[in-house]
Amino acid sequence: MRKSSPLSLLLLSTAIFIFSCSKNEDSPAPAPTKTVEELLTMQTWKIEEARLSQNNVVSYYKRGGGNTIFDADSIKFKSDFTGVYTNSAGTSPFTWSFVDAEKTKIKAIHGSSNLNVNWENMSITETALRYTEYYTIPGSSSVSLTSVYRTKR
Repeated sequence: MRKSSPLSLLLLSTAIFIFSCSKNEDSPAPAPTKTVEELLTMQTWKIEEARLSQNNVVSYYKRGGGNTIFDADSIKFKSDFTGVYTNSAGTSPFTWSFVDAEKTKIKAIHGSSNLNVNWENMSITETALRYTEYYTIPGSSSVSLTSVYRTKR
């Protein structure tokens, strides 16, 4: 009778162990990735931080930092390409659309003021929304440029 070497037995045991293991069918499947539209419309977004340049005046806002200019500011996108913008003056409806195929640029038209707001360099997750915003105030030559960081409300 031929004797098996310990190394052969170890290799055979290892091979049996590796090939007998199977995927655990009880583990949950990974959650499907949300689309940009789903992420954008799933919640109301409030400003956490903003750097604003308007009329040659540069301002900075950080929630809880003493400056309260954007404390009441929030935005809600709806899946029908409408939305509601809220600030200390009240609420106003708007319509919106993506400008590019990558869905990193948005154009919004705000209600009766006919204010055209452009967002570029948009980055979104379930908890954070970042973008650069610019617009010209209707009836003036005043241009606003803002870097914005929003979180879910």
